[in-house]
Amino acid sequence: MIQLRTVLDDIQGRFTKHLTPSVERDLSLHWRNRLTAAAGDHDQDRINYAQTQMATSPYGNLLNSDAAMMVICQSKSSIRPTADQFAHTYAYNISQLAELQGELGKIISDPMERKGMSDIIDYLSQDCFSQ
Repeated sequence: MIQLRTVLDDIQGRFTKHLTPSVERDLSLHWRNRLTAAAGDHDQDRINYAQTQMATSPYGNLLNSDAAMMVICQSKSSIRPTADQFAHTYAYNISQLAELQGELGKIISDPMERKGMSDIIDYLSQDCFSQ
């Protein structure tokens, strides 16, 4: 779960660096704030804005993946808070453990998020080997 958040932070950070090379810290936060300021909280508006802004970027495969763009641009990510919960919470009883497992199951069972994360990981893997 935490690795999924790391992947999400990485790609959002790369998008930020492409558009605003001078940003040095909190790159994924900068990306999310930029989308909110320009396109609000409606995911499709955020995706449209991002695709327009990133049109000349080397991220064509991701820009053409509806699933990847949904994960990269969504205003209410299920990956981020669930990863935070896993990273900063210790289950003290069976009920809390079941709750954590249920949250993890929601993410893994969402076909759109699963496809989006798969596309992002594929892109990052190819990018890693091409350098």
